[in-house]
Amino acid sequence: MDMNDRHKKATSYLILGLMILSTTASAASVTTFSDGSASVDVELRDLGNYQNSLDGAISLPDGETITSASLNVSTGFAMHDDFVTYDQSLMPQGAGGIWDARYNSGLTTYDDANCHAADPSNCPFTSTAPSLSLTSQGYNADWETGAQGMTPGVPVDIFNWERKTPGMMNIPPSGCASGDYCWGTNFDDNDYSDDSQMSDYDYTMDTPAMWVYPTKGAATFKSYHSTYFRSASGSNYYYEDCAYVAIQNSSDATAWSQWQYQPIDIQTTQGLQQGTQGLFQKTTTTTVNKVQSACNGKGSISVPDNSWVLAGKSTWTNNPTGWATIGLDLSAHEGKYVKLRFVLEKNPLQGAPVNASMPGWYVDALRIGDALPQSSSVVMKSFSPQQPPNPGFPEGYGVLDVEVATTGAGSFTVDVLDASNGQIVSDTNGNTMTDLEGEVIELWDIDSDQYGLIDLRFNFNSGSSRMNTPVMHGFTIGTKVGTGLNSSNSVYTMGGTFGEGTWSSDSQGGMIVYMPRMNDTSWSPMLEKSRFDMPIMAMKATIEDSCGGSGRQLIIMTNSNQSGQFTPANGQWHTFASPSTGVGFAAQYSGACTVYGIWLELRFAHTSTGITLDVAGDGDIEWGMTDSAYGSLGRQQMFRSQMIGGINYGSPNMTLAMNINGIAEGAVFFLPKGAQVNHADISWDNADIGNASIELLAGPSTELLGYTESAIRNTPDSYGDMAEFYSQVQNLLDDPNVPTSHPDEYGNEWVQFRFKFTNPSAQAATSILLKDLDIFYTWSRTLSDGNNIARELNQGVALGSPLGGEVVVPMKFSGLSGGGVVLDNLQITSESGYDSTINMTGDASGLYDSGEVYEVITTHSVDVSTGASIAGASLQFESASGLSELRWSSGNDSFWSESGSDLVSIMVALSSSTDIADGKEITWRFRVNSDWDDASTVRLFGTLLTDGGSEGLPAAIFFSPSSGNAVENDASISSLTVYNQAGSEQTDLSNINSNNVLTLEGAIRFEDLEVSPNPAAYSLVFEMQNDSNLSDWDIIDSMPGILGGNFSWQPTIPALSAGNDTYRLRLANYTGGDTNCPPAALNPDADCGIPMTVFIDQFSP
Repeated sequence: MDMNDRHKKATSYLILGLMILSTTASAASVTTFSDGSASVDVELRDLGNYQNSLDGAISLPDGETITSASLNVSTGFAMHDDFVTYDQSLMPQGAGGIWDARYNSGLTTYDDANCHAADPSNCPFTSTAPSLSLTSQGYNADWETGAQGMTPGVPVDIFNWERKTPGMMNIPPSGCASGDYCWGTNFDDNDYSDDSQMSDYDYTMDTPAMWVYPTKGAATFKSYHSTYFRSASGSNYYYEDCAYVAIQNSSDATAWSQWQYQPIDIQTTQGLQQGTQGLFQKTTTTTVNKVQSACNGKGSISVPDNSWVLAGKSTWTNNPTGWATIGLDLSAHEGKYVKLRFVLEKNPLQGAPVNASMPGWYVDALRIGDALPQSSSVVMKSFSPQQPPNPGFPEGYGVLDVEVATTGAGSFTVDVLDASNGQIVSDTNGNTMTDLEGEVIELWDIDSDQYGLIDLRFNFNSGSSRMNTPVMHGFTIGTKVGTGLNSSNSVYTMGGTFGEGTWSSDSQGGMIVYMPRMNDTSWSPMLEKSRFDMPIMAMKATIEDSCGGSGRQLIIMTNSNQSGQFTPANGQWHTFASPSTGVGFAAQYSGACTVYGIWLELRFAHTSTGITLDVAGDGDIEWGMTDSAYGSLGRQQMFRSQMIGGINYGSPNMTLAMNINGIAEGAVFFLPKGAQVNHADISWDNADIGNASIELLAGPSTELLGYTESAIRNTPDSYGDMAEFYSQVQNLLDDPNVPTSHPDEYGNEWVQFRFKFTNPSAQAATSILLKDLDIFYTWSRTLSDGNNIARELNQGVALGSPLGGEVVVPMKFSGLSGGGVVLDNLQITSESGYDSTINMTGDASGLYDSGEVYEVITTHSVDVSTGASIAGASLQFESASGLSELRWSSGNDSFWSESGSDLVSIMVALSSSTDIADGKEITWRFRVNSDWDDASTVRLFGTLLTDGGSEGLPAAIFFSPSSGNAVENDASISSLTVYNQAGSEQTDLSNINSNNVLTLEGAIRFEDLEVSPNPAAYSLVFEMQNDSNLSDWDIIDSMPGILGGNFSWQPTIPALSAGNDTYRLRLANYTGGDTNCPPAALNPDADCGIPMTVFIDQFSP
């Protein structure tokens, strides 16, 4: 070959290459979502619908065919942390109290109008104080919440009055009079007389300053005493030691009078007997059955002669507990401040004691003036699930954390109210949210779409003695919990001491732990637990102390082994490796430090149940986890209770009973194949199966979980074998011998697990109730052709509105609850050169079973550059109520129904295909069937099918009529006009005048449409009321349905009829759907007939 030939050949190759390049369709690749991200988190948190179409949307080239598409869908969460706190810190200095209705901008509504007065001094609450409690015109203290200002005197050696609970010595023997705490001279030794080397001394204790209201000078307190006394002669005794009360007063609580003896009010004292049982007079001479002269006060206090004082012991036949009521008349001090001093005098022993037990004196339940109100309430208003500009809670209102100290018989409860009407809220489980108890109350189950605003009613009750008031220091609603150390609830310590709103470590150090706890009333009896119903993914812990970080180590604890443990910096967020339903916080000190508060801000993670994906948002679902037994995406809390019609129904509880061999097996639950489990726990209750082994089974494989150890009730809080068994679950998921139990309708593969309890000695029919299953997992799956992703994206492009050469196709996720999903690994290829058109003959507004044969004409062409050819075509019908697809094949020029033949029937003989330039024109003829349920919109797609298996970009028609549905089956007589024999319109159907010739003109229509039903599906009947039984009607004429639905009919009325009779026209035997009643103007009866009274005159012209 010479150079010239080579040059020609090279030129030919170049031209051929350019031809190939110029005629080859260009392909585009899409790997990011519409916001430009390769991975997106889709959250479902819109109240009322839990839908999100935008976050996962995909931008695609306009006019190009999606030839392949796939993406990964993975477990995710809807995260939330937001809260609002109400306490005194919200109010600027000098701006009034947070609970004061005069200054808090409507936060509080009290049930007593006095709290809203210009002067709230008669309010039954301490509304002007930083903390809120019941109050009265009196002083009430039983010292359950603390010392409450009581001050013991200087220790005698190391002893004096102390506030304690009866200890191991059981002193006093009957316990305290009110609640758990009281004041006494000795709780750990039954003989005060040997507490010091001195022969005489006194134990004293002073109250704080107390205001005595005018006319409110009556005072009482509970008293128990057992003191030294000696025998005289016979049944007579001498009493050297004594106990009494002294008093001082002040007009301004600054300058105080001298202490003086306060007489006992004999009239109001109960439980003692003068001169014989616990209550004796002081004498100046040695006299039996009297208190001897040695009892004369210590220091500045003197006891007048013949005064009644406490001596001997208070326990006797009529008072076996020993607790007496001591009365004091303080009327002389009304309108002043007073302090009381409780004095126990120990004088020199004069002989052997009669009393074998001499612990001393104990007091409880001091009251001056009025008792506390029995109960009262305050409504805090109003609260929203969303605090703009922050997004709202995915579910409910979060948690309510009330810092309240409740002691003794007093109680504090919460009612949740509908802010619009003040009625009690019912949660999504049907429980009324009233009388809720606990410092932390979970509000997840409030339907925040139904209850867009709530109020909180706080109910205070002082107990049967009207002595114990709850004291509320503040509350938080949202995602923050904690303690201001005004109560020891949920607080655990090693060393240290509690003060008023503080805890102080010892000089050698100590530890304080806060672990929030809540009440679970789904258990009976109620269960106190340390696990939230909603999992936590992050926490910010803040501790307020005097150390500023010096000599302190902080620890965050979780109840999930895989969540992690942290030694955080104070006030910093920390994200967990996996969800945890329980959290705790500890501070360990190496030296002395005072703690004022511990606060935990929590970030909760919501998982969605019943989640679905509708690509393009066109009403048909491409992927989902919809059976209730599947739990939520990423969290399994359900057992399968039953399977009906292929649907797996779930239940949160499951009871298993032992068979005669001592085996109970069941409590099935599912997890998706390929899941990675990071936490698993379960609880049980009402177990009477003894010490049974616990196994988890899947297919032929088994894992031992532990033993019941004969426990009747067990929860993860008990830290038993079932507190964490994720590794056993994972072992079974990874076991190659464990088969997939079933794929669901969306292609998800599920593995079935079950529990097995074995105890050969257990009796048959004994049982165990399993509940609170909680498994967290991560999981991912690729969606592609099996879920029609490419087809649906093509349909989205076909129906979308292009902007800048792009069409944004929504990815609509929906759920039954708040949650999230992650999308990534998007792989889409698009190509031009696949063209289709669609046109519908006529002016149809929708698709109806009207008897009409619909005609749709589609054209399809494939550019030669694609290298593909037409193998067939598809006509797809999509609506929320059903799907149908018709197919045509080029191989044998045949038509058939691919799916949904009960909705749409192809007229094979009337359908045809015709060659056109570069393609085919298909004429589709079909009827719509009434099995297609009503739908507001319908999408109709004409799509070409290639020999390579791809689907071209479809052409589309969207039906969305302005009135009525796009698919409708319910019909009625929509209009009726009656004419007499003369052609005169009879406007009053109750007074028609004619001979026996009537003309009825009207229309049969689908509901809210100008389309009539299939005439083969109904008839019209003309009936006459039965004279002998007015509830019966006799058919006198009928006519079949009319094509088009417009009728003009002269029903046959017997020729000899005369006088007046009642007739009616009725749509009868309609099989297409529901028979609706005619318009109200036609006065239809209960059978949807149109009655008419006809006055027949046979001689009428």
